[in-house]
Amino acid sequence: MLKRLLIFFVIHLLVITLVINTYSEASESPWDVRSMRNGQTILVLKTGNVTYGDTFMLVLENKNGKCEQIQESFTFYTTTQNTEVKAIEGKNIPITFNELELYAKASYVFPFLLGHRVMFSMGSYGVNEYLDYILKYEIYAITIVDENLSARVMQPHLIKNFKATDYFDVPNNSWDLKGVKEAIVKAQKLCLEYKESKIS
Repeated sequence: MLKRLLIFFVIHLLVITLVINTYSEASESPWDVRSMRNGQTILVLKTGNVTYGDTFMLVLENKNGKCEQIQESFTFYTTTQNTEVKAIEGKNIPITFNELELYAKASYVFPFLLGHRVMFSMGSYGVNEYLDYILKYEIYAITIVDENLSARVMQPHLIKNFKATDYFDVPNNSWDLKGVKEAIVKAQKLCLEYKESKIS
């Protein structure tokens, strides 16, 4: 009996250790820098700490031999049974970013697995300006929040009386920003190589 209890305890200890190590590796996972369109577009990606499949994404595109702009976006996966989830596409959704109250545009909503994936756009910025801004933070934490728009109902890009949990079963996620500068510098260098390959 004592032997069985000892084996039971050791197995549970191993499982707990594995879970902790897996979470630690996920939160400290390196940035994924990918090339698209023969190197004209470079993606910088990071997986989420809460919902692993949610992605924080930065995009650089070579335009006329320059890679000076960076686009910021993130995705949220939802399995809510709300059949109107597609209706948020093109709307500005209230969020908090590290406690700042902002809006994120729900650029795309598309079916994915047992639910939907929503891509949110946070805009486009100069690379140096963006680095100055993002390096102030150690984590990129997003929460989709409720908003009562009864006084501003005439604005078509907002949703009246928006309730986050009507559309998102897990309305928050975060991404660690350690190494983001190095990832952006690498991405910009790769982006500029597209110009060099076209000239030669």
